[in-house]
Amino acid sequence: MINKVILVGRITRDPELKYTPNGIAYVQFTLAVNRPFVNRDGNRDTDFINCTAWRGQAENLSRYIRKGALLGVEGSLQVNSFDDPQGMRRISTTVVCDTVSFLEPRGTREQGEQYHDFAQTPPTKTSGPMSYEPDYNYWTSQSESLEDPFSRINRVNDVRPSDFEKKTPKQEDKKPFDDVGDYDISNDDLPF
Repeated sequence: MINKVILVGRITRDPELKYTPNGIAYVQFTLAVNRPFVNRDGNRDTDFINCTAWRGQAENLSRYIRKGALLGVEGSLQVNSFDDPQGMRRISTTVVCDTVSFLEPRGTREQGEQYHDFAQTPPTKTSGPMSYEPDYNYWTSQSESLEDPFSRINRVNDVRPSDFEKKTPKQEDKKPFDDVGDYDISNDDLPF
């Protein structure tokens, strides 16, 4: 039997580290996962999937991850049933995490609690409660100009011919098995 779940999504709130009565650390969190297809309205539906991480992974999540961070989760699906206060039988599903991978560099999450689409979009300026004005200078305000994208590469990889050791003609002409000598190998000796 196989019970394997692989998810990539964004965490919906800051993880809160908790401990069992036996002192084992755990974190329960919800991962927002976009479906791979668009609906009739042209939007992607999102599933909110409950996950639980234990021990060291839980401690790392609570220490380094904030709301909106992109995570990769591998684990197994656990189905639990319980009776609610009205006496109705309820079923809950949770992904028990085997591994949790942080899929963004640390610096991309430093702007705070801001959700981003999978395609990177420039930040916006807001002058009113519901106004939208894109910041067109975002891409050009970086330390490197976009007019010459190879300028930095050329500076980093500034290589001079004198940096390399030139091979002598003897080194280039020498073959690896020249010193072996003559051997008589028949086709019957070969295993293929």
